[in-house]
Amino acid sequence: MADKQLNKEINKYIKEVKSFLICDLKTQKKFINDLKNRIYEHIDSGDINNAEDIYNQIGEPRKIVQGFFDYTDTRKIKRRMTLVKFIIIAVLIALLIWGIGVSAVVIDEVYHPGYFVEESYEIDSSGNEIVADR
Repeated sequence: MADKQLNKEINKYIKEVKSFLICDLKTQKKFINDLKNRIYEHIDSGDINNAEDIYNQIGEPRKIVQGFFDYTDTRKIKRRMTLVKFIIIAVLIALLIWGIGVSAVVIDEVYHPGYFVEESYEIDSSGNEIVADR
């Protein structure tokens, strides 16, 4: 099997592993990089030559991920995921508030172009103007 075909099979295998891997991006990248290194070590030693060898030497993607979660502190992963969700929600809320503010300014400019100052005058008994409100 050509190296190009083997790389295609490795990418397919990695994609399948990722489909079972539910965790934060940092942990996922580290796990995938470690898995790729392990696969390439097997290729260098001659243990992997095709897609079937990947499954035989490394294991089924579901079992690989299951083993990862068995030996990983899932509380740490959960905290990271919660923090990421919080940051995303905060950014979305900030964007929503900003969008509402911009919309209000635009709508105000469209329906109330310019401004005016209203002043009330009173005239006293001698005929002089007295400014009542400013």
